[in-house]
Parts: sequence; C-alpha cells; structure tokens
Amino acid sequence: MTTPDNIAETNNYTYYLTGAKKTEANPNVATTYVYDTLARLSTETDVSGSISTVKAYTYDLANNRLSFIATVGGTQIHNTGYTYDN
Repeated sequence: MTTPDNIAETNNYTYYLTGAKKTEANPNVATTYVYDTLARLSTETDVSGSISTVKAYTYDLANNRLSFIATVGGTQIHNTGYTYDN
C-alpha cells in the first residue's frame, strides 16, 4: 500500500480459523477484531501509540445491528441505536 505521500506501507493480517479477520497492523495502528458466537463483529479495537479506540456493536435476534458505541481513551465519543420496521 502507498500513502498519499507515496510512502510504502506494509499491512499484516491474521485470521481466525473461520476466515474472519483477527488482526490488522501497519506501522501506525494495530487493530483487533472480536466476533460473537454467531460470527458477528462485536468489538473492533484500534491502538495507535498510547491511544486506544474501541468500537462495540450489538445485534438483535434477526442479526440487525442494535447499537454502535465508540470510545477513545476510555471516553465515549459516539453512541448510536438502531431500530427497524417489522
């Protein structure tokens, strides 16, 4: 991958046995993905230096996303709830 400044950057990935992405890392950020028992993304954690950003997701029984909450350095910065028509 090349950045906008034309600097080459290497990304490394690991995967769970299911094929779902487990980690992604480059020189600037390391990301870890965690899935629930139904293989839905439940937590995505980005670490850049000493700053950690956590994105958490919940779902209903029909696999619709119910919530998205983001925190940076332990402070909640975003909270979205979702509703769906029947």
